[in-house]
Amino acid sequence: MAEPIHSPAIQRLSAAIHYIPGSRLLYINNPKVACTNVKWAMVEAFAPEAAPGMTSYGAIHRRAETPFAKGPGLAQALRDRSFTVFSMVRHPRRRFVSAYFNKIHGPQHPTGPRILESIGLHPKRSHPPKAVLKGLLNLPTQDINGHVAPQVVNLFWGSIPYDRVFRLETLKGKADPLIFDGFHLPMVDKSLHSTQGKTDLSLFDAEDYEMIDHLYQADYAAFGYQPDPAAPVSDLVDLPPFRPFLLDLLTAEKPLSVLKARFGIGPVGMIQQKLSAPPPDLTLLEAGAMLDCLFKLRRLDTLPPRLLQEVERQATATPENAARLHWLRAQLAGRQTDEVAG
Repeated sequence: MAEPIHSPAIQRLSAAIHYIPGSRLLYINNPKVACTNVKWAMVEAFAPEAAPGMTSYGAIHRRAETPFAKGPGLAQALRDRSFTVFSMVRHPRRRFVSAYFNKIHGPQHPTGPRILESIGLHPKRSHPPKAVLKGLLNLPTQDINGHVAPQVVNLFWGSIPYDRVFRLETLKGKADPLIFDGFHLPMVDKSLHSTQGKTDLSLFDAEDYEMIDHLYQADYAAFGYQPDPAAPVSDLVDLPPFRPFLLDLLTAEKPLSVLKARFGIGPVGMIQQKLSAPPPDLTLLEAGAMLDCLFKLRRLDTLPPRLLQEVERQATATPENAARLHWLRAQLAGRQTDEVAG
């Protein structure tokens, strides 16, 4: 398995959150799913005065050049239930093909080399789909670049209180509106990187599609898609039960208190444990975020024994987080050695 890349969950979540102050519509960015068009639609609907100044190529994806909210605390907006929270998903095969030709095949865009480097491939050469997919399948799912990551990771599926999740395929055209209760968001086609002209499906064979299906098996299960042929789909995705733990952890001033309460450790945790049955085991993203928080706090082996035991049990429940736990231990040990030497 490739060495895990430390990518704190709070940074990934904050980067995904897009809303314009004063509006009540919050979008969770999902790359390669009309994200350019959605962002432009929000700018033109809620901050049209800013649009004429956003003339540089790709300005819509550089937050500093947009009217989208900036700074720390973006994740706190997800606790404000006056927001309508939405995103979009796409058939996994079509999304990967689009990302491959847009970012990776003969990479011209800076994202392509970053993806290739993360899976041990030369960043300035072209690589067939098979080589890229094999590399991605060996990388911990939650550390894959968002353009090719499973959409359940990009959307923090189950851990964000969504109101609407649309399917891209149900839009008849890129300018169709997204319809919310009492509001239509007119879409505007401002795609930056159309892949239509350079898509060559002859580069993909049956084995490639099998690997795509394996990489995105959680997306198929979550969003109701079928590999091939694609089954007819409704406009909206069925939303899962909301699990608040990850959001509680990532927005807490004292994450350790959240962890102790979650595992029934300390006065608050013991009271909660007595009042209700223990909650289910953590999901992949929840366990990964827990490790991210502990790494940031420089806490792992110094945790109370019972909490450390629970952290290890949850983290090793999947091979991905077992690898992350091993890597984080090594990083923490190295940092502590450097501090002593300093």
